[in-house]
Amino acid sequence: GRRGHGSRYIELLQERGNWRTYPTQIWYEDFLKGDFHCPLGRKIVDFCDEPEFSKISMFLRGREYLDEKDKVIAIAGRFMPKTYCIENGGWIGDEMPPTDDTP
Repeated sequence: GRRGHGSRYIELLQERGNWRTYPTQIWYEDFLKGDFHCPLGRKIVDFCDEPEFSKISMFLRGREYLDEKDKVIAIAGRFMPKTYCIENGGWIGDEMPPTDDTP
């Protein structure tokens, strides 16, 4: 499944006596990230970190500020080193990053 907060929730749920791990199978393979798993037989289970296979899904309000790095700048930019972003093949804003030729 996804590599996000779901695995932590699953770990905590398994501390309860009535939760167990359901057998998994490879769902798909990613050349860079490796294998992604789903419940065996692509079955819908009580909770899975992939909403497609879960009776319950989760949503963390404000999560986009963790997932979309350009939004981190919006809330924490004053605490970060100078950051430059590219959109549609061009620099965002008037200032471009220094080059190797910049004194």
